[in-house]
Amino acid sequence: MIAALAALVVLVGLPGATTVTAVAADPPDVPETVTADALPTVQVNGVVWAQTTVGNTVYATGKFTAARPAGAAAGTNETPRSNILAYDLTTGELVTSFTASLNSEGFGITASPDGSRIYVVGNFTQANGQNRYRIAALDAQTGALVPGFAAQVDYRARAVVATDDAVYVGGQFSVANKTARSRLAAFSPANGSLLPWAPAADNEVFALVAPSGGSIVASGRFTTLNSENHYGMGALDPVTGQTRPWAATGVVRNAGSRAAIYSLATDGGTVYGTGYQFQSGTAGNFEGSFAADATTGELRWVVGCLGDSYSVQPLGGVVYTVGHAHDCSPIGGWPQTDPQQFQHAMATTADAQGTNSKGVFKAKPAPKLLNWWPTLNVGTFTGQSQAAWSVTGNDEYVALGGEFPTVNNVPQQGLVRLAVRSIAPNAEGPRYQADFAPNLTVTGTGAVRVRWQTTWDPETRDLTYRVVRDGDQANPVGTVTASSTFWNRPTAEFTDTGLAPGSTHTYRVYAGDADGNSTNSTLGTITVGAVSPPATLAADTFGRTVSNGWGATSPGGTWTVTGGSSTFSVSGGLGQVASPRNATTTATLGAVRTTTADVQVTASASPLPTVGGLVLTSVARRVDASNDYRVTARLYSGKAVNLSLLRKVAGTQTTLGTTSVAGLTVAAGQKLQLRTQVTSTNPTTVRAKVWATGTPEPVDWQVSATDSSPALQVPGNPTLSTYLSSGANTSSVKVAFDDFSVKEVIPATGAGG
Repeated sequence: MIAALAALVVLVGLPGATTVTAVAADPPDVPETVTADALPTVQVNGVVWAQTTVGNTVYATGKFTAARPAGAAAGTNETPRSNILAYDLTTGELVTSFTASLNSEGFGITASPDGSRIYVVGNFTQANGQNRYRIAALDAQTGALVPGFAAQVDYRARAVVATDDAVYVGGQFSVANKTARSRLAAFSPANGSLLPWAPAADNEVFALVAPSGGSIVASGRFTTLNSENHYGMGALDPVTGQTRPWAATGVVRNAGSRAAIYSLATDGGTVYGTGYQFQSGTAGNFEGSFAADATTGELRWVVGCLGDSYSVQPLGGVVYTVGHAHDCSPIGGWPQTDPQQFQHAMATTADAQGTNSKGVFKAKPAPKLLNWWPTLNVGTFTGQSQAAWSVTGNDEYVALGGEFPTVNNVPQQGLVRLAVRSIAPNAEGPRYQADFAPNLTVTGTGAVRVRWQTTWDPETRDLTYRVVRDGDQANPVGTVTASSTFWNRPTAEFTDTGLAPGSTHTYRVYAGDADGNSTNSTLGTITVGAVSPPATLAADTFGRTVSNGWGATSPGGTWTVTGGSSTFSVSGGLGQVASPRNATTTATLGAVRTTTADVQVTASASPLPTVGGLVLTSVARRVDASNDYRVTARLYSGKAVNLSLLRKVAGTQTTLGTTSVAGLTVAAGQKLQLRTQVTSTNPTTVRAKVWATGTPEPVDWQVSATDSSPALQVPGNPTLSTYLSSGANTSSVKVAFDDFSVKEVIPATGAGG
């Protein structure tokens, strides 16, 4: 998440040339992730469900019939591989000496502690052409069956983990080696004989790990272990199978037919997990990832993102996950959008560095979201509209497996590896965006302001923007450094001064990262003449139909809504909000970020309360959820409108000015015009006026104030908000917005910001 914002003066290209407001650079991510470069990797023609890494070899299992080299089109240059293969992490090439085969799909895979064996479980009944009922032990070098190991279960096995003393298996089976076992069993590594370990789960087991805390930790869809309440996961004694305390289930709770703790991983002292749940209800509360103490299960952190997560892997102080997250705003990431925006691979720190800001896990510890965004396209093989299902790796590489057909928009099916910076090509750079275009404004005699919406980079938050006049790339007139992400692309700007009146110039902006990768904006042309009229940064007449949100407008970008997307809709030329009692709704244009804004909107509401009141809020500079300048109009049926200016710093609101607007009363459905303006910094001037639609706009601002609160002297977003008082005598109000606009405010003289 963008951590700080500040005005920058970076480069003097000509006498008097200065940069104006831009987003300040973030501190670098610590720890550093692997890059987003997709390295050439062997491909499969189906799906990879699970992987494990031994040294520089990845073993993958799933459902596929052939492997082919990187770059080969589907159906060409194939090598038969039946549901299991191995490849070299350093080259991405198929390990041809490992020739194991399964006659049906594999779901789980792990290595023995010494790396000499690979254990695989699934739906198969044969391995290498010999009967092996859902469990097989393979030589890690050749893939040959380990002699004498012929453990078996009677139904699907999903999970496997091995220690020196036992091979633990979980799934949906009820018999192991012809002896009753309820979804959990353990076998001797020596000969596959069944061990006395016999805990019982009441539903399917999806994952098993053996951390250094001394327990076997199991997860899945079960609600009980050994007839005790252990909702979705629990710890078991590795010898007796008795349950042990596992505190995480007091917070993270997924089980039953519609939810599960889907995967587990460990770095020894910590157990990490992911989950899914659908058709939200009592079955589950969790779709992200978590970390828990390996001995006690005490929760260390939880990621409150929405969107199922299928696999997790801690590597080098980073925790990598795959799934289809679509709302990570609780930990400072992208918000829910309509249509949903999915991210199929992401990374966080391994330690807690903050808290969840909202949702089920509000105030619970959370890791930091790291800037790592490889692009995985959704595959079609399973029909589940997913991309990656598995993540593994070592100190230098991360390996993803699944059913994705492309990575970073280049064909690469089912498997891909990504490497640390020192051995990666570092070729992924800033993304070209159609709206990356210079907006040119004459702001004073001989002065042109160049403003643009920043772009983003899949592994670098802080990009350097070079402003080039008249094609002279060797001598940019200005340089701005700004932080951005794919969901938060603020505007940046530079003012070029000392230009001859009447002269015509072109401007192009180049975005670059530290590795020399770059992209450029479109070309803009302007003649230095009279001061330009205010530029329109956003405009919305709501001429579309949207449910569960407000969609997008141009210019302005996508509206991000909070307070329940189902309360927002667009129809009949209106942006509508079903504002419930004692609840706040907000709609923000995250792509518009500026210090100078003239915001105007038409609003009406029905019914209107006679007590308590409805508060309509226009925020012209929203720095973040806790800091903004806002104007509120409190409405009561048949009473005068009350207009107030407020600042919000660290969540605390302070009134800067207020007035009861004489002669302005409002009735249900009556349209009002609300205009808010913020200008300059240190100090900022905030002012507002409100009047009835169809009547002349008041000449004077009805309320005005100046303020220099440090947290607010930076760019912010325009936001609309509603709040129906808890004391209102109506349970909800339908608020309708129209003719929304945000225009820049041009200084009277000079090139100020």
